[in-house]
Amino acid sequence: YQNEFGRGNILTTLTDWMDSIASDTAVLEILGPNPRQTFEVLKAEAQKLQLERKGKQTVKQQTQLSLLDATFKVVSGEINQGQMTTVADSITFVRNINIAATLGKATFASVTDLASSAITAHYNNIPAVKVFKRQLSLLNPANETDRAFAAKIGFVFDGWLGRAFSKSRFVDTYGAGTSAKAAEITLRMSGLEAWTESGRKAFSMEFSGMLADNFNKSFDELDSALQRSFNTYQITKQDWDNFRRTELLDFKGSKFADVTKDASKKFHSMILIEQDYAVPTPDARVRAITSGGRGANTAVGQFIRSVFMIKSFPITVIANHWIRAYNQPTIAGKGAYIGALALSTTLMGAFAIQMKDIANGRNPRPMDDPEDWLNAFVQGGSGSLLADYILADPQKYGSNYLETILGPMAGLTRRTAEFTFGNAREAVLGDETNIIPESTRFLRDIVPDPWQVSLFFDSIYYNARLMADPSYQATINRIRTQQFRENNSDFWWAPGETASEVLEDF
Repeated sequence: YQNEFGRGNILTTLTDWMDSIASDTAVLEILGPNPRQTFEVLKAEAQKLQLERKGKQTVKQQTQLSLLDATFKVVSGEINQGQMTTVADSITFVRNINIAATLGKATFASVTDLASSAITAHYNNIPAVKVFKRQLSLLNPANETDRAFAAKIGFVFDGWLGRAFSKSRFVDTYGAGTSAKAAEITLRMSGLEAWTESGRKAFSMEFSGMLADNFNKSFDELDSALQRSFNTYQITKQDWDNFRRTELLDFKGSKFADVTKDASKKFHSMILIEQDYAVPTPDARVRAITSGGRGANTAVGQFIRSVFMIKSFPITVIANHWIRAYNQPTIAGKGAYIGALALSTTLMGAFAIQMKDIANGRNPRPMDDPEDWLNAFVQGGSGSLLADYILADPQKYGSNYLETILGPMAGLTRRTAEFTFGNAREAVLGDETNIIPESTRFLRDIVPDPWQVSLFFDSIYYNARLMADPSYQATINRIRTQQFRENNSDFWWAPGETASEVLEDF
């Protein structure tokens, strides 16, 4: 019955249903038996109070109300209800293909998590080194017991439920067809899921361990950083006393607080939210922005998601770390937080750039040019959309500023139009179409591109182009010259070289 009438697989059907029921239950607990009506009443009361104080509704207030409506739709699950329209389904298909073809190296960009994780650990008085060691342990495929223990104390691995990318940090893969599977398989092969999950759970486990280490202290005896965190999440002395009466769990000689025994749910909530700071992951507010509060089953909703494709990460940095820096009580504190974030993410951004160089067949650049460090700052992510739009040069990568704003889908649309309509126009006018070499380039634009096989696909692409158009060798020569001129380094796997030629060089 599922194969004939359903979409996707039975596991996804079940986990989607559980996710929906969990959201419904949470909303009912907070807003009562008619959540939408309660929400509208509270919103109307807030508008009334605003009008009494301000006399009129400002543009800022209208924007806040729109974001509030969109956030409620995300939290309540309204944006994921309904059947897909034909147009929405078509946009989803193309977007998933684009994800598979462009995000195969997303894991390299994610090494900057080490910086944000260290910043968040320090903010909560957790040794960053312990978080990193825990992450290495969780990354080890043989350490299934570590992952099982994390789930036991309240930190379930989303990947176990097949939902790792439904609320992804970079992009929302949606649907259950072949294109969605291609996108998710590519992201899984890239190692992004394992890296993200291990980072989040490592931070959560060490936070739980830090709480366990403080169970013998009263609220007033806690260090100032932990008291600040408790106050932020409205954790009272009574909440702390009740929680530290619960039984600690022992795992490999270390003690952990079991947040599943937290009757107030405040400690569990605190750790899960701080986990999103450590490994920047979109929350309901960010997903409200990147979806516009429009349903995933609508053409408009899918178009908005396409525009914000891979922009959820920089928006999350603003919503989390920029706001946290702004909320520091002193100017010195604000400067110290944002300075530490910028410095650490820039250093990790430089590392990410060099890893990408190697994955793209280039020798790592020496990082002796100021522009390299500017690129490292942009790559690090602490500059958010501001750095992406102002400091980055899209034309350097064959794009333009409009495509940067509208997202990768705009670039794919342009290249598709050039390949189809452009060649059709040339054929009608009697011009040379170059259909064979251009078809190889177009196929390279849409083929899934995990980093492990990317260089092999590139080699096939370059040699196919050379077979179809021997004059393409001049383009390859320009690519090598440009690489040396801009980055002061050469290729270890040059464009046009086959795997056997590379092995001979070694």
